[in-house]
Amino acid sequence: MTDRETFLERVRERRRQQYPFPVSDLPKPVEVSVLEDDVPASELIDHFARMLEDVGGRVIRVSDGKAAREWLAGFVTERGMERAVITRDVLGDDWSSALADAGLAVTLPPAGDTVGHAAGEAFRRACIDADVGVTGADFAVADTGTLALLARSGSPRTASLLPPVHVAVIHADQFVANLPALIDRLRGGAWRDGLPSAMTLITGPSRTGDIEQTLSVGVHGPGEVYVVVLLGHGETQGGVEWVHRWRENG
Repeated sequence: MTDRETFLERVRERRRQQYPFPVSDLPKPVEVSVLEDDVPASELIDHFARMLEDVGGRVIRVSDGKAAREWLAGFVTERGMERAVITRDVLGDDWSSALADAGLAVTLPPAGDTVGHAAGEAFRRACIDADVGVTGADFAVADTGTLALLARSGSPRTASLLPPVHVAVIHADQFVANLPALIDRLRGGAWRDGLPSAMTLITGPSRTGDIEQTLSVGVHGPGEVYVVVLLGHGETQGGVEWVHRWRENG
């Protein structure tokens, strides 16, 4: 029997089997409540964390960029990681240095609006080989625990899609209640000068159940997603200090 025939026979056998649970025992549909737009930022972050953790992600709350970099350095060291890719969107030289000081080989995407094929392919290969991809995020949707990343120069999607671990860094004031609120923010700011080439929505680790209805994590994207929330406002590359709380919340 060929591999194709073996595969098809397994599918046929699955279809012949009765569903293992009576219909009465199936879980009831989850009611999704849309958060109101005027929810305080602290509640948005709390709700986002619950929703993300329900699908296997994790939220780390820190006071500022310096605390985030310290957490990141400790995280990659504890995991024994060796290679990282990092985007240029909201992450400056301090972030690359933190990873390099932890002993990782760090690769940044090519700079500039026009990137040659060879340079783009080299970064894609670096993403495939990386242990972790570190990116910024434009918004976080609390209602679903979803990150929104806009495509732009220096921030290719491959950094969040190809490494097995994705670490996203975001500020507390970038949280919105729901998807309509996200669209309103985009219309009022990021889209005023034109649409981006793409917007990526990420809700936890990659999941697929298209083969025999068996759920697999990390097949078509990262198997682990960590969202680092900077509780202060406006700091992207260091230089502003707030109360150091990351050890309490991390």
